[in-house]
Amino acid sequence: MVISFKMASESHGDSSSSSGITNDSLKYCGGGFRKRKQNVEEITIDDFVNPWNFFHVFNQSDEVVMNWCIKNGLIASELECPTCGGQMKLARRGSKATGFSFRCKTNKTHEVASRKFSFFENSKLTIQDIMVFVKSYLEGHTLFMTSKLSGVNYKSTAVD
Repeated sequence: MVISFKMASESHGDSSSSSGITNDSLKYCGGGFRKRKQNVEEITIDDFVNPWNFFHVFNQSDEVVMNWCIKNGLIASELECPTCGGQMKLARRGSKATGFSFRCKTNKTHEVASRKFSFFENSKLTIQDIMVFVKSYLEGHTLFMTSKLSGVNYKSTAVD
């Protein structure tokens, strides 16, 4: 079965598209999917107007999401050690739930969670789950609908 589409301007023998539709404009019509950004490194919070960009970022691995959050200022890349005042750097740590933690350069035994002093600090949810929950809530959904859309249990303290 072959399906053929003919533009209205072609059926009247008019090759100069009077409707304003050109091959170039057809290339970019069709919603946000075609206007999405492919490279996660290029996506900023301002690009979340297009939902494809949002889900492209937060469907990545934990390491990619963590690096994106650092680059966009949601998580710090360095901290002052609360114990000795030395400089703490974010380090990859397989033993931690998030896979990262801050370690002091002066004293290697000083370590704090990677979410310290951030929006995500007191949550046990993944950053991806938190961001989907916040996005749904900011779109004006009720807490019940937001919890359904994000997969967070409505009766849990996470919703509180």
